[in-house]
Amino acid sequence: MAPTEIGRLPSRRADEFGRVAVVHEWLTTYAGSERVLEQILKIWSEADLFCVVDFFPDAQRSILQG
Repeated sequence: MAPTEIGRLPSRRADEFGRVAVVHEWLTTYAGSERVLEQILKIWSEADLFCVVDFFPDAQRSILQG
């Protein structure tokens, strides 16, 4: 896939691929890895998110799809 097409990726549905889980080390601030996580959750919108530590501010939770 060409780099210019990345922004056009459709959301993936669990019925296409089975259950999907995303595991992240910890959520404390909105920095580099959280920005990547945000994009992963946009692609895999039905994925379950698991995290070891979660102190992410409530005001920024919308980037994690709720």
